[in-house]
Amino acid sequence: MLAFLFVAGGIAFGVVKFARDPRFALAHVTVSGAARSGAEQVLAAAALARGANVWFVDADAAEQRVAALPWIASARVVRRWPNLVSIVVSERVPMARLMSQGPELALVDSEARVLQVGALLREDERLPLLWLEPALPAVRAGERLESAQLDGALEAEQRLAALGVRISEISSEPASGISVTTASRLRVILGDNDELERKVTIFLAIAQHIARPDQVSYVDVRSTSAPTVLYRQ
Repeated sequence: MLAFLFVAGGIAFGVVKFARDPRFALAHVTVSGAARSGAEQVLAAAALARGANVWFVDADAAEQRVAALPWIASARVVRRWPNLVSIVVSERVPMARLMSQGPELALVDSEARVLQVGALLREDERLPLLWLEPALPAVRAGERLESAQLDGALEAEQRLAALGVRISEISSEPASGISVTTASRLRVILGDNDELERKVTIFLAIAQHIARPDQVSYVDVRSTSAPTVLYRQ
């Protein structure tokens, strides 16, 4: 028994000594992959105390805090001998610029997560403009928007992109369902996502015969058996 206590005491002493060893005191934290989040935001969220023993920091908790940031899809905390830490993040991909009842546009990803509100970059202007009728209330960065309309519009955008259809706008409203404006400035009424591939095939066949898109009000392919083209007066 005495021998056991002696060994246990020695282990405890060794752990305490290791924890206080200045060679393992956190000296520097690097961040990679945070192009839109910013390294400062990631560091603040990770909340890793300088001087703390690198090998005793709660990496899982730090990863969860970083992953809660609006732009972050995943985060990994990596310890590096003897006293360094690297935080490697992967960011979400913006899919559309959302118009809401708020005064500024928001970026949303394919999962309807709001990545940012306002202060968009020039490169964000290439993203389709998305709006719903009725419009969503003002949104905030980091929230997951619960809207069947929005989910349907985002699904349509993804599937259209996979089919090679470039769009500049996408909308969803009760009367006509989902509509898009193509890069060639043609408005296409899709209705819903049923038979979307067939609807796209029909639209592309029709578009080949439209020489002046500015003279067309819309192409309606909600009914694949009776597509229509409405010309402006």
